[in-house]
Amino acid sequence: MRCIFCRNDRPLGNEHILPASVGGTIVIRTVCTGCNALLNANIDEPFSQSLFVRLNRCRHNLGGRHDRVPHVFAGRWEGADGTRVIVDREFRARVVRSIEIRDAGDGITCTISVRVDPSDLGDLDRVVADPLRAKLAGRFPAWPQTRVDAAVAAVVERVRQNEPVHHDTELRRTYEEDMCDIRFEFMKIAYESWARRFGEQWADESRTAGVMRAAILSRDTTAAIRGTLGCAQIELPGIVPEEHHVIALTPEGFYMSVFGLAAAFNCEEEMPQFRPAVPQLIIQNFITGVVIERDMVPWIAEHTGDDGGAAAP
Repeated sequence: MRCIFCRNDRPLGNEHILPASVGGTIVIRTVCTGCNALLNANIDEPFSQSLFVRLNRCRHNLGGRHDRVPHVFAGRWEGADGTRVIVDREFRARVVRSIEIRDAGDGITCTISVRVDPSDLGDLDRVVADPLRAKLAGRFPAWPQTRVDAAVAAVVERVRQNEPVHHDTELRRTYEEDMCDIRFEFMKIAYESWARRFGEQWADESRTAGVMRAAILSRDTTAAIRGTLGCAQIELPGIVPEEHHVIALTPEGFYMSVFGLAAAFNCEEEMPQFRPAVPQLIIQNFITGVVIERDMVPWIAEHTGDDGGAAAP
């Protein structure tokens, strides 16, 4: 069997349709190891590192393949006064030590500013005095040792008397999100789901498959693929965004929802054999790993007592 992406006859490996990082357990063996590595680097990894995914993995305690839950709020933050703070994986904050010397330009006078964490107050000789003494000696080699020692002592005493920034200080941080990372992951999920349903013939003969495949492999944002990221969710009985990812293949197109974020891609297949005769559901419980695959109409009937009512995307 040939790889559904490069269409070459190469060794095939396991590929998760929904990434393991978001609790996906559906695995296909129709992607070669080379394309798998390329897709992981260019599509899966940027998606997994997106703020959207990391927030939801943290919220739902999802460790992924390496069983390591991301801590979105760990890292560097900045206080309103410019103080830099490190927040660790246990949400403990610590002020980043800093010593700044501003020379007045005359080689004689200077301004010294020091920031330390409250926990440093018992060890000021090591965290302030020693590094400051070395900085002053290098910056002002003409200063006698007595002057250096006096300046260091004055600064240490000032730090000891002035209350350092405490952990309840307001902290700020800027996050940026590239929605293309989410868009291409959703497109890859759609492509692999359609290939799983219709096989190699779809990958070979479908014009839509060719356009999607080229766009995914090159991350081409100009590809003529009609769809909507962030569309309205389909209300389906028995499915809650707090537990389930949803994939739906319908005659009108492809719908999916990951952590409650929905997307739809129009089906522009000209060949009727590549359109599902009835809407089909794939329900992934990302907490337990359980997967349910059913026709949509019977599923709705079983859970509501009627013959369906949810509109296909």
